Amino acid sequence: MKPPYNKNTYYINVPYNQEAEKLILTYGQKKKVKAGEFLIQAGQEVTVIYYLISGLLVHFAVNDQGTEKVGYINQPGSFTNELLFLVHNGHLLPKRFVMAKVPCEICIIDKLCFEKLRGFPEFETVLMQSLNQKYRILREEVDSFAFNSAQQRLFKLFTASMDHHCFDTKTEWIPLKMSYTQQEMAAIIGVHRVSIARIINNLCHGGFIRVINHRIEVNRSRFEADEE
Repeated sequence: MKPPYNKNTYYINVPYNQEAEKLILTYGQKKKVKAGEFLIQAGQEVTVIYYLISGLLVHFAVNDQGTEKVGYINQPGSFTNELLFLVHNGHLLPKRFVMAKVPCEICIIDKLCFEKLRGFPEFETVLMQSLNQKYRILREEVDSFAFNSAQQRLFKLFTASMDHHCFDTKTEWIPLKMSYTQQEMAAIIGVHRVSIARIINNLCHGGFIRVINHRIEVNRSRFEADEE
């Protein structure tokens, strides 16, 4: 049984396009990135686009008080800075940071590479799909803050992070495919870190999740009811 599509997610989900990736790897430059390494830092000029081959890239901002807020998370097959050469003339001073959450492999697309790729519809398709995903996340985040509590937002983050391979089994508890620190949870859903322990405790008491050996698992029945 495959899980229903969870549209309430902070992840950029672009359908894998093998032909597009072949083109990107032909013209671009591959690079490996260590976990915790920054690809982009706020205020530092950006002159290339990054295509994510494997791993996860986290986009976040930091306010004057040092509080982080995660915007979205790139998954393989998506881009950063899609509009760099179309809107910003190849130069951009970002207001956000982009960091590798896990070891990643990326492909660097400079202006010359971009001009070569623009003539291929496969490339233009995945570029627009990645951009559309970011607009979707932004729109849903506005709705989420307007209509959902912090507890609902955290539960949706957990359901978006479930290991969907486990849906092929009959297990009632679905583990997450990746782990988060309490600081990361707070940055993603927009609350103070000290609130996370209380929210997790409430979700456990409500039967939505459980914590086994410091790992969070989501109740399948609660998830399916939330999706209806």
